Amino acid sequence: MTESKQRAYGIDIARLAAMYMVVILHNLGRGGILDWTLDSIRDLAYLSVENYAIIAVNVFAMISGYLSAGRPLKGRSIFSIWATACFWSAATALTGFALGQIGKFDLFVSLFPVSTAEYWYLNSFLLLQLMVPFLNCAIASIASFQLGVLTLALLIASTLFESTGLNNGYSTMWLAVLWLTGASIKRNKETLDRIVSTRRLLFAYILLPLVVLYHQWNDVHVLQMSPLRWLAYSNPYVATSSICFFILATRINVSSKKAKSFLKQTSPLAFAVYIIDTSKWFYGIWLNGKLSWLLDKTALIGVPLLLTVSLIFFACFILLELFRKKAIKLLESMKPDKYDRYHQTD
Repeated sequence: MTESKQRAYGIDIARLAAMYMVVILHNLGRGGILDWTLDSIRDLAYLSVENYAIIAVNVFAMISGYLSAGRPLKGRSIFSIWATACFWSAATALTGFALGQIGKFDLFVSLFPVSTAEYWYLNSFLLLQLMVPFLNCAIASIASFQLGVLTLALLIASTLFESTGLNNGYSTMWLAVLWLTGASIKRNKETLDRIVSTRRLLFAYILLPLVVLYHQWNDVHVLQMSPLRWLAYSNPYVATSSICFFILATRINVSSKKAKSFLKQTSPLAFAVYIIDTSKWFYGIWLNGKLSWLLDKTALIGVPLLLTVSLIFFACFILLELFRKKAIKLLESMKPDKYDRYHQTD
């Protein structure tokens, strides 16, 4: 079997796209761009971007299920995620401390991002890993069609009934449902590719955020309610958009060798983007209101600027993680191997 068949490069694209969306979401919200009065075309344009990007967390969780279903749990991968979080949590906090924006206590706490629940997704994801062996045993005992029906039932129950305790998607249980969704999509991929056209999936992904935008406008101007309920990860529209986007990603074929090499090198760096961008100093202090100047721009200028600034942030975070990994490899290469140490002491 060739490498192109072994590696799903569309999943690499989905992973990078999801992390880019996370940066966009944070820039819109914490950056001070979103104006919930929704009384101008500019506000509606920025909220539309939010609606298209809100699928990021769901997509990332489905990727986990798609890739790890049926495979043994790798302790080394889990340790790598934990180590990455500890490093960047401490590194960003140290930056804030050097600038006088973070105190000694927060600097100390940054060394323990998991224990202090600094990143809700990280904690939920690590807890999910404890469930993965049991989930794998469960899905191995049922047919692909049965897994699809089970997943569909769980999705309907999770998205339509608020009493399921999923905390709007901020929970390990919701990530478990998405993990099963990713696993089910992989097991039923041939059937899905046959009965659901790419055109319909693309149409649904484009249309649903606009339907959500209408509901949000109606909530603000007619019902006098908060429109935030439409941005819950477990909202039916958000969940459906996430699944459409993810299935579309699985159908992407990459033929260029340069593109394959680029995706293979950058995709493993994506998780660090979330850690850096969500860190207490960068997200909580530095980013606060930093992009509010975009409110002075028209939608035609502001939206492209938002996407460009977000891409610059994303690229910088990727490069920082790349430098960290290269530094680790360099340090490891400088260590004498056991054979050399033996003869040096002989």
